[in-house]
Amino acid sequence: MSFLQPIVKVLDSVNSLNAPYFALSLEEQRALSFVERVKMYNWSFEIVVVALMLVMYAFYAIGSKGNVGRANKLFIPLSECFQDDLKFARVGFSTKDGDKKKFVSEQNNTWFTTFATGRSAIESITARSHMYARYNPLAMLMERLLATFIPSLVDRDLEEFVQITIKPNGVHVTSESAMAPGNAEETLNKLKFITSIVNKTSMNKCRNDNYFLSLTHTAESDKLPLQYVFMSENNQLNGFIPHYANANFNELLVQCSDFLQFISFTDLPDEKPITDKLWQSTQMPRCVIQCKLSTNGKNVELLKKLIASLVEIYDEVTKELVNNSPSTFITTDLLKKSTNLRNQELNKIIKVMKQVEREMALEKKQEQEKLKRRELRDKLSGEEQDKLDKKMKEKRERRLRNKQKLRM
Repeated sequence: MSFLQPIVKVLDSVNSLNAPYFALSLEEQRALSFVERVKMYNWSFEIVVVALMLVMYAFYAIGSKGNVGRANKLFIPLSECFQDDLKFARVGFSTKDGDKKKFVSEQNNTWFTTFATGRSAIESITARSHMYARYNPLAMLMERLLATFIPSLVDRDLEEFVQITIKPNGVHVTSESAMAPGNAEETLNKLKFITSIVNKTSMNKCRNDNYFLSLTHTAESDKLPLQYVFMSENNQLNGFIPHYANANFNELLVQCSDFLQFISFTDLPDEKPITDKLWQSTQMPRCVIQCKLSTNGKNVELLKKLIASLVEIYDEVTKELVNNSPSTFITTDLLKKSTNLRNQELNKIIKVMKQVEREMALEKKQEQEKLKRRELRDKLSGEEQDKLDKKMKEKRERRLRNKQKLRM
């Protein structure tokens, strides 16, 4: 109990602050007026507690408002870009009162999200950001220590980042009044592949954190700035982004190299599915842009240009696929290779599922056998029980001898 001694000493010192007051008898305390009691009582402990509460509230208010201020610098310009530059029909969220919010915050202003939908070629854009819990500096300190000494115990979302997800809809129309084509699903099926541009400083982390990047091959190319590499499921797909990107795209990548981690056109999930049903339900063509969080005005403008460039890529590729253009980059050969990779991954998942099912069935069978033996023991007399125990003991010893012979 020696570890409790410091706590006991602290409690004794706190109690000793008002030893003279508590030493008074009940009659002497009653004889004191209210002012005399206030003057006689030592309020040091209460003052310290109130001061700590005020400090904690100040940290909470400053940290929470600081995160909201950073979110305003990031999400308001992004929302204006979605509405004014990219011409999305709906941007932000509607509240119960009928008001519109550019973005929403969650979990004590540590997660922020904005959303846009209603446009040709694009089903939606979702921008999501995670920020440190600045309202709780002690928790931040503990998380930093854990991340330094025991990284495996730290959640992958500990870091500050911004992730933009662009989902295509397989629809290309030339005007607002034009009829949408009926082959949108067929067009989306042709966008099921993985090709990425990844910052060299983030390659290992991005591969470890994202299942779809773990299936890719790394390749350097003179089509990219020196700061980046291609990570695609096959090398032929490395030409997809350069084929559709505008002439200034490489220059934009160089300017974004301080905060951009990766750009990936993919259809597979971030986390590896553990069942075949999850595999089928999580396949969704999209473009993922992962960045370090930066609210610097210059970097936010660069991010807006990067998003617009990738939306243009979806515009061009959707137009070609809908019109069955002979110049489209996506060929039948590429799609076959992508389908083969997905079949292989699905077979691996099914194999693991069957193995788990067999192990669970074996465990269940063993439990049932134990239960039957226990019930049989309860029914046996004392002499019969001794015979059964002796028989089981001989059986165990025989197995042990056989194992020893095999080892020799």
